Amino acid sequence: MITLRPYQKDIIQQATKAKGSILVEAPTGAGKSVMASKIVENETLAGGSVLIVAPKITLLKQLADTFQNLNPQIIHGRKDYDRKHNVFVSTLQTAHKKDLGFTPSMIVIDEVHFGFSGKMIERLLQDFKGKLIGLSATPYDKRGKPLQGFKLHINKYDLNYMISNGYLVPLISYQPIKVNLKDIRTTAGDYNQSDLEAKFNTIESVMQVVDSTKEMIQSRHQGLVFGITIKHSEALADAYNDAGIPTKAIHSNLNADEQQQIMSEFKSGKLKLLTNPDMLTTGFDYPPCDVVVLARATKSQNLYKQMVGRVLRLAPNKENAVLLDCAGVITDLGLPTAPIRPSEEKNINTIKSTCNQCGSNRIYRTLKNNQAFKICAECGNSEHIESEQGYECCKCGLIHGNDATFFVQNNKLYLKCSSCEASTVISEATTHDELKAKFDKNIVEAIKNRITAQYVTWLIDNHNAMFPFNDAVIQQIKALHSYIEDNPHTLYNFNSSMIKSDGRSIIEYKQKHVINIEALKQKFFSIKGTGIIEAIKSLNIVLEAEHKKIIKDNVLQTVVHQINSSRLNGIEAMTIQRLKNLYSNKKDCNSIKNFVPYIERQRGASP
Repeated sequence: MITLRPYQKDIIQQATKAKGSILVEAPTGAGKSVMASKIVENETLAGGSVLIVAPKITLLKQLADTFQNLNPQIIHGRKDYDRKHNVFVSTLQTAHKKDLGFTPSMIVIDEVHFGFSGKMIERLLQDFKGKLIGLSATPYDKRGKPLQGFKLHINKYDLNYMISNGYLVPLISYQPIKVNLKDIRTTAGDYNQSDLEAKFNTIESVMQVVDSTKEMIQSRHQGLVFGITIKHSEALADAYNDAGIPTKAIHSNLNADEQQQIMSEFKSGKLKLLTNPDMLTTGFDYPPCDVVVLARATKSQNLYKQMVGRVLRLAPNKENAVLLDCAGVITDLGLPTAPIRPSEEKNINTIKSTCNQCGSNRIYRTLKNNQAFKICAECGNSEHIESEQGYECCKCGLIHGNDATFFVQNNKLYLKCSSCEASTVISEATTHDELKAKFDKNIVEAIKNRITAQYVTWLIDNHNAMFPFNDAVIQQIKALHSYIEDNPHTLYNFNSSMIKSDGRSIIEYKQKHVINIEALKQKFFSIKGTGIIEAIKSLNIVLEAEHKKIIKDNVLQTVVHQINSSRLNGIEAMTIQRLKNLYSNKKDCNSIKNFVPYIERQRGASP
């Protein structure tokens, strides 16, 4: 008995209750066959009959095995199948025949996106009177739009959901090779295969792929390599073998026995890699696979996700999977976890960003809690920046998602790599100093007007003043205007709720909350004598503002206990001075916990 996951139960329930045509979208590895089997079983228990459609003739037997618990009848070139049975497996062409000898109450189409380029499925949607269910990890057309004609599209559970909830393994992405695709033509919505073959099926290009990926592949369990054509896949297999990595190419020019033999060698562990052009994008299910190499460029979001999805299934001792993009696919289509979008929307992303609230194009970047945000200078709207291409580490090549850590230093925005801890410049136009220069006079005046109106409204609402412009308020507003002119970036998202109800003016409030690192340093260095607790807390504020490692609470408690227990005169002042030296010399300030014992040993603990 298979225990259904919560999302599987939800999808099965929705599909069973719904009427008409239903499009079920779930990532590769989400268990579509399990869900389909239960949906079909529910239909038969209700007295119906089901025709299950395979995307390819070669997958008929495999699909029948998937539904073996329902003992399906295979219809393909046969006339001796049991027409009184309630579950049948065949091809899309068979679904159109009128002389099947039975009329199914439900048709289930596996990998429905394969058959949508023709007219058969569209005609089925129009003509079939029963329930039609299409299943796919990528039910989108070549333009990136959901397949049309279905009354219900179930797509609540995407790849991010599956990974974050532990149903698929996390994916680590690298781009070890940067390729130039500008001279490659586009044919039928994708890169021209002949052009790709001519440019990349060369000794130099093949060796570049192998040399840049072999070290990572050796550290993984087993993997797949997707090439451009059969010849390219065979060339890659030869090159990996020469590099000491057991590899074979599997493709349609091999007969069924040869393909089966290669697959058996792979699953037995004799082979480390399988290379192929596109054979393994559908129907391949081997969870231990944990690395995929893309050696072919594509503009197809469907193909991209199908290729990567082959290595995301759970398996014992499998913690994650690795994507090695050697064909510029991430640059073209973004990270695999990004949603499929219509092609025209992806083109819009290259145009200058505008504010979703007011439409202004005065958009700037800044940081909040080490995360990158885009800010509208005109209305203050703040949105988390989501790059579908991710952010690549300049040292190790790891591509980070939108949850990466960023920091500002020397007038630049940096990415902090989660793997090698290297710092990578993301943008040189994101710091507050550079933002100030870009706030033109009209924007500054708009900020003045907006914040002044909010401040005056707050005064009226909180102090019952019909006209609160006394001399004190006028002086405050003048100071406010001056402050905005010098620091427009600090008030981009100001609102009246930020003013405390105890009557402090806006300037007092804002100045209290604007982090001035130099002032914090001065406060820390001014502490002397018997202020170790104050010194550590002040230093932690400085370290946090500089995005550095702070002194831990247990270290603070240890140091205070050591000082209180020590018999040495002036030990607290010495400890504070040592703390200042550690900070000034850019040492780990947590090492202060060893200072008092060290001094006591040196001086013999004498008073």
